[in-house]
Amino acid sequence: PAGLRDFSPRAVRYARAPRRSMHRAAMFRLSGRDLATFGRIYLNGGTFGGKRILSKDWIDRITTETGDTGMGGLRAGHGYLWWVPARSTGLPDGSYWALGLGQQAVFVIPAWNTVVVHQSDTTEFIRRFVLALRGGEKPEAALERLVLSCLDRAARETEFCRKHAFITRRQFERLVSLIVRARR
Repeated sequence: PAGLRDFSPRAVRYARAPRRSMHRAAMFRLSGRDLATFGRIYLNGGTFGGKRILSKDWIDRITTETGDTGMGGLRAGHGYLWWVPARSTGLPDGSYWALGLGQQAVFVIPAWNTVVVHQSDTTEFIRRFVLALRGGEKPEAALERLVLSCLDRAARETEFCRKHAFITRRQFERLVSLIVRARR
């Protein structure tokens, strides 16, 4: 009913971490087109093709029932698995966004009648991450090493850094600021 054209239930995996949460984590892959459709459903108050998919009340809660994270910027507030940016980002009040692995994101900006999608291919990054874990590296250390490796000037020209590197949070925030500036 949501109009997703590329999605398959095989693209969803669940993971449990009982020490961290009683809820399972869902990892899934969406094409850029399907992620944009997902954002558009939220932008349209829960409708797709004239049919109600989600409750409008549920969508309204995303921006009204949030907690202050103390982080400011794009992650100033959080509620119902969506981030709410601070005014200082330049995004209009009522904007919200979801974040996935590798700074993959969907922004819903009702004041601009806009959905923004950011994606990257994480396949090679994940392959290298898994190899590092199998080699005994701790997850946080492996993630940090892989992300920061492409900040080295010489490494930037490698195939991995040109095609597969995650962008850093700072690079992502810069990208969002360019979108805001272009909108003004």
